[in-house]
Amino acid sequence: MNCRRCTYLGAYNSFIEEKFKHKELHLEELSKYLVRERQMRLIVIIDNADQFDMETQESAFLFASSLNRRAFCGVFVSLREGYYYKWRNLPPFNAFESNVYHVTAPKYSEVLQKRISYTLKKIEFDSSVIERNVTGVNQVGYKIEMETQNIKEFFLSLQNSLFDNSNELIVDFLNYSTFPNTREGLRLFKLFLISGYTDVSEYIMRVRFNRDNHKITIPIHEFVKSIGLHNKLYYNHEISVIPNLFYPCNESSNHFLKIWILKYLSNKLKSGGNVNKYDSLSDLANCFINYGYKTDIIYKELELLLKLELIETDEILTDIKWVNLPEKVFNVCISAKGYYYLNEVMNRFYYFELVLQDTPIFDEVFFNNMCQVFPHCTENGKRNMNNRIETVECFMRYLGEQENHEPRVVLNQLGSIVQDIKNKGMDADIRNIKDKMGLS
Repeated sequence: MNCRRCTYLGAYNSFIEEKFKHKELHLEELSKYLVRERQMRLIVIIDNADQFDMETQESAFLFASSLNRRAFCGVFVSLREGYYYKWRNLPPFNAFESNVYHVTAPKYSEVLQKRISYTLKKIEFDSSVIERNVTGVNQVGYKIEMETQNIKEFFLSLQNSLFDNSNELIVDFLNYSTFPNTREGLRLFKLFLISGYTDVSEYIMRVRFNRDNHKITIPIHEFVKSIGLHNKLYYNHEISVIPNLFYPCNESSNHFLKIWILKYLSNKLKSGGNVNKYDSLSDLANCFINYGYKTDIIYKELELLLKLELIETDEILTDIKWVNLPEKVFNVCISAKGYYYLNEVMNRFYYFELVLQDTPIFDEVFFNNMCQVFPHCTENGKRNMNNRIETVECFMRYLGEQENHEPRVVLNQLGSIVQDIKNKGMDADIRNIKDKMGLS
């Protein structure tokens, strides 16, 4: 009897081993069996297909359709909206009938809060971890050793500060700048954590010596500086996550065209609401051509605004990779990020402190004046506050002088950019800084 059993098991194992060599056929037969005999259906999920190149994504979609038809499996393929709209009427995607579902991205603050809470629970779960140091290797290859208690106190500081109402500006910045791309929001937050300008020891001390549960605040200017400079002494818009709206496109010396376009689309949103927020790309371009701007410069600035995700299209081009502006007809509107930069970030002292560092100055007198007052960084990245204020004020005067050369019709219809900046935050920021520093 045992001999027969051994013979059977050997034959069975050989049979299964042979079937496993043909994985797709085995899955197909297994799925058909479950449907036929057990009234059960396999569900296959192919997640993050859009993270790969076009050929891989096509293969994933064809494989999913094949499984659905041959093996009677239910198959979910996740794509970004932009890729779906780009491909839905193109082969091979139009050869198969698909049911489309939209999954709304979660609030960024909720995702971040859960991740920080999970990190703290992992640290607290093993009490022995608190008693030893943690070692690791940074990107350069240097070995790093830290006390686990310090790591815990750092994340406690973040948890106690980020989600308090007094720190809503940071969460707003991340939400407006990256929603619905949660991965990008987490990437920006990671930049803050590993930036050379994030004073980790200070946040640890805030928790360690906090008395009476005082609220711990991370100022928005510290956060933007940390992610804007990362580990560089000076700002460079080509490598920074903070865009420079005053940097002209190639073959242009106009600091304001990007902002005029954003103001134009912002006014359209305010007057028409979400239903009528779009304007055709050609109509928008013709409007600014009539104002007196060059056609090629307008399209270059529009292309930059799209790449920076400050404007978006009804084809959701900001959600996919592209090199040159597509020639097909589409409509554009201001994005949440563009609206936030236009009405908040662009008007703040901390933004001007960064972008003036690589904005070309086309007036020799102003250039020399700014060079004289511009404070250079110490080894710790610190700069003289009085000179920082003088530099920003000089840059504002320069922009005011340059704005006087803009077409009158634009100023009359869209209003002064420089005056808006002063009214929406700059004057108040400088006044508050001078008061705190005793410079007023």
